[in-house]
Amino acid sequence: MASAVWAGYTPPPNPSAPSDRGYTAGTRNGCAGNEQAALTAIAPHSYMGRTTSTRPTLAWFVPDQTSYPLELSLVGSGTQLTTPVMKESKSGFGHWTIPEEQSLAKNQTYRWQVALVCNPNRPSASLVVEAEIEVVEMPPDLASALATVSDPVMRSQLYAKAGFWYDAFAEVMPLQDAAARDAALALLKDLSNQELAQSSQPARQQGQRLQQILQTQSSKATANSQSK
Repeated sequence: MASAVWAGYTPPPNPSAPSDRGYTAGTRNGCAGNEQAALTAIAPHSYMGRTTSTRPTLAWFVPDQTSYPLELSLVGSGTQLTTPVMKESKSGFGHWTIPEEQSLAKNQTYRWQVALVCNPNRPSASLVVEAEIEVVEMPPDLASALATVSDPVMRSQLYAKAGFWYDAFAEVMPLQDAAARDAALALLKDLSNQELAQSSQPARQQGQRLQQILQTQSSKATANSQSK
């Protein structure tokens, strides 16, 4: 199991502080309001998560079993960088990789947003979560290490140890095999514990949301094993 050998996610040294924007999606857990978890952007909130990619993968979690319109947007330096992307939500983890024609710039920071449109006739009823991302240069030693590794879990560990949240999670989140799922959940557990240890309300709230996701995924895994 990946969790048995997981080296742990280490936040980057001297990370960029987040903006003063709020991150709350309201008091409801999902559009229906009775789900065990909440709409969540899978990223740190106590600092800006880092990536070495100009086309990073952004991930989120939707608790609702019912599908709703979902809108993704990305902003940099106060300017809309992409036309909002509309998708249909699916229960569980979702992700979007920034297309080549909209590649981000190195040494810049961006804010991304996920909006779950619960009722198209009532925009105020939508649930919204945000996170920030910092695009930085690839450290030479990390590039050298990655060049010798093809296994996604091992690559995720290298990124995690170096403090690149978005790259570490992107390596394993879309995959369906057990080792990748274990690694993704181990990353979430690490980040949850780190956020809960912070003093800011947005960080602690994010830590609680990540814990809720971990609990729902654990319950789902138990139910699946019992049905076999």
